[in-house]
Amino acid sequence: MNEIIKHKNTGFNFNSILSLSDHNDMNLINIGTRRKLMLAIYGVGFYDSAYIYNQDTIYSSGTVKGLVLQYYRGVSFNTFINVIQKSIKSRNINNNPEIDKYIEYIKSLFINIKNIDYKDIIHLIWDKEELYIYYNNNLLGGIESNEFSDIVFKCYLDENSPIYNLKKNKYYNI
Repeated sequence: MNEIIKHKNTGFNFNSILSLSDHNDMNLINIGTRRKLMLAIYGVGFYDSAYIYNQDTIYSSGTVKGLVLQYYRGVSFNTFINVIQKSIKSRNINNNPEIDKYIEYIKSLFINIKNIDYKDIIHLIWDKEELYIYYNNNLLGGIESNEFSDIVFKCYLDENSPIYNLKKNKYYNI
């Protein structure tokens, strides 16, 4: 049963089950808030398609995973890209030059979007070996790389993420 979970820091609603395009349904694991200078920038929901969620296998490609970013404050394209680029590069511990190419590809996907505005939504879906990127429910493109998908999800889920404890199993099977 799909329930609505209200995010107290932004007032946005997150579905307990995420159904998007041809991807398997995913269950809401937790909700977090990205803040800057004490202001909420966006709420983020973390989803996983596993029947029984296990945070120890969070970075494996065995299940469909999703991040849903709902923006509470507007962000310019340049700010968005600079933050994404910095976060991804700091987690590219193998110094894989392909990661830089994928960052450039993401820039090209968002180049016509000058601002990410209030209530805009970005979906990042890791399905099999590909990261799918949606903006306001429209598929922008995909990147076929488990390594890149892993790095992007770590930007939101690892211990260095500004959104704490997002991978903790708080909302599973409400």
